[in-house]
Amino acid sequence: MRTRTPVATSTRSRRDRRDLSLVGAAILLLVGCAVGGRTSRSTRGQISISMDQVRYDGFKLWGRLLVHADSDVVIDRRLGFEVVQVSDVVDCDSGRPVEKRLIVDYAWRERSAGDLIALRRGEWFGVEADFWLFAEQFSPSGGPSCIRFTVDVATSGEPFSGWNASWKGERGRQPPPE
Repeated sequence: MRTRTPVATSTRSRRDRRDLSLVGAAILLLVGCAVGGRTSRSTRGQISISMDQVRYDGFKLWGRLLVHADSDVVIDRRLGFEVVQVSDVVDCDSGRPVEKRLIVDYAWRERSAGDLIALRRGEWFGVEADFWLFAEQFSPSGGPSCIRFTVDVATSGEPFSGWNASWKGERGRQPPPE
């Protein structure tokens, strides 16, 4: 598994300059499409996602979110709430949607060119991610002892839209890490 990490060097080869030019062009195209209200199919690309080291303590779900580029793609490196959502959270025992699930409203921060990363086909990018599902104020004992859920990731230039990769998981309650 490879994670693309920027490397600062004092000299750049012709190939590095060409790669940076292509990344810059892709970023400009993606930003232009986002401002124009639509996303170009050629810059969106395809991804698949997975999670590992997943934990659930009754209030929060967290782990390492991994994005795999199935084709060349530009994604938001923040992998925050604008492009990641947890949906279809159900109680493993009853199969019913969980009650008193926390829905959090966030302020959208405009994306900058530095928030975007270009992945080539076959590359991986990962971040530690956490999702608050239950608040002690509304659910003093937390959520159910086991949950099934779906994590969705979007690559579109529009916030909260373009969900094009999903991963289904199931996790039992574990004590929080110390």
